[in-house]
Amino acid sequence: MGRKRSDDIRLPKGVERTTAKGHTDYYWNPGRKTYRKGERLRLPNPKSDPVGFWREIERRQRAKTAFATGSVGELVDLYRSDEAFQRLADSTKASYNVHLDRFCRADAWGLCEPRI
Repeated sequence: MGRKRSDDIRLPKGVERTTAKGHTDYYWNPGRKTYRKGERLRLPNPKSDPVGFWREIERRQRAKTAFATGSVGELVDLYRSDEAFQRLADSTKASYNVHLDRFCRADAWGLCEPRI
């Protein structure tokens, strides 16, 4: 007799499935098993509440990434919140944001911390 198969639900990046005592739970856990892991948050069950599950996933994916203290992403956030940046024209801010967003990407520079 073979093992019982899972439910064939394709989970997006950042979602983990755990099974304990025959009960399956789903958690939002981006960066799992890395130094930049975030807070682990329980999600609605996709079988019983698929709309709530996907709504929460979309909300979490749109949420701003919290950068570590001293990282490049935090530096960019500080610059964007500075009064000097806020006084710039909207077109200038839009132009600058194109390049600043590249630095903030998690797979690029955003999570890099200085080595002292």
